Amino acid sequence: MAEALDALIGQVSPLDVTADLWDDAFVQAGQVRSGRSGAKTSPKDRILELKATIEQELVGFHEQLVIRPHAGDQTPTKPDNKLWDVEIPLTLFPKRHSGFNRIECVFRLFMADGNNAEFRVLKLHPAERETLLARGTFSGKLNMSAKGTLDAMNVHPAGGASAGVEIDAGLETGDLSVEASRRCVETEIMMGTGARWRLEDANDTIQLQIESHSLKLVLETSDGSDPIDAAGYIQAFSTTRWVTRLIDGNFWLDFRGQIKTFFERGMPIEAYAEWKNILGNETS
Repeated sequence: MAEALDALIGQVSPLDVTADLWDDAFVQAGQVRSGRSGAKTSPKDRILELKATIEQELVGFHEQLVIRPHAGDQTPTKPDNKLWDVEIPLTLFPKRHSGFNRIECVFRLFMADGNNAEFRVLKLHPAERETLLARGTFSGKLNMSAKGTLDAMNVHPAGGASAGVEIDAGLETGDLSVEASRRCVETEIMMGTGARWRLEDANDTIQLQIESHSLKLVLETSDGSDPIDAAGYIQAFSTTRWVTRLIDGNFWLDFRGQIKTFFERGMPIEAYAEWKNILGNETS
């Protein structure tokens, strides 16, 4: 595993979503008090259905960042420094019928020698309170496997799609055009070397089979700086109100331990990614 990815995982620990966690949920669902179920099917059956749904979900970054010389009005802090527009594309494949109500993304930049003073993140898009619009028209049929070759994605599943699970977005030729808006409710430039975004469903009603966004930042580098690597983390989850809807009852409130924490956090799914020498030879 690369140094940049190692460093990011040290800062943002992966979730502990294992088969044992779901087994615990199944056992605890069988102990639910009468009156908590709220549906005709048993809590244990609903846990099994929910597990099958969550394991088919996938989130991830694209294999390539989009990097160009800065085209905006930002100015470098030193005359010889260079500015870059860095786009971070990501795609989500929700299977839960409410989609993902919230998305959190962390993106960090690193130099192998640790001399991060040679670059600085100056600006983020979207900024707080801005709206991010995703729109796309898809053709063909899109299939993705967490184990196989991902032509468009750079995915390190950690508690999300299990190895060998095929993600079928179900997009038939030329028959789907989608539009979704996300409100950026929180953003932060992290110590000048990274960024963090939190996006929410602007209408709390997103129900898409596929959703793509592009986060952006302005990067400043010193003239002749060494190669810069990057790593990213994305987590998508539901609000607790939608958890109760997804599970068709509030019996999960009686759960204990890690499985209750998992439900309280909105049944998150996550992924990590890394990119080596993101500017190539542009800084030499």
